[in-house]
Amino acid sequence: MQSLKITPQNAKKLYPTATQFEKQLLHDTFGEKFFSIKPTERIQNLQDALNALELTIDDIRPYKNPVNSRQEAINATEEMFVMAEALQNGWVADYSNKNQEKWYCWLIWDNSVGAFLFYAAGYDDTGASADSGARLSFPDKETAEHFCKIAINQYNKFLTK
Repeated sequence: MQSLKITPQNAKKLYPTATQFEKQLLHDTFGEKFFSIKPTERIQNLQDALNALELTIDDIRPYKNPVNSRQEAINATEEMFVMAEALQNGWVADYSNKNQEKWYCWLIWDNSVGAFLFYAAGYDDTGASADSGARLSFPDKETAEHFCKIAINQYNKFLTK
């Protein structure tokens, strides 16, 4: 018996022109969510983002065994960057384009839980200023809100611990 090896990247390229039978094989192998067109449907957590970018947790964490909160915060920042990159799906904030909306998270502190919580997503047409950060901005409200919700633990490790 022979076997066929398909990388995740090639599977995504093959999918649009695949027959129904081939699509079912691809779904069985990679899961339906993998082929979802919308990044917000495909990326639900850090592991989904790692899979989409063909990375492992060891590829992105500068500190494999963090020994203090600073190192945990740096790891959390890298995790946010990976989730953002997967959700951005090739979109890049263009700070020279004032007409391009750049959506970002708005968090609020909640004393009752002792952590930041997602409040809203907002956008800015920033030119030279960077109050929200290009790596953590998104092309639309839906994607920004989704990122805020799935990255809240990383935000809290970065901002508070």
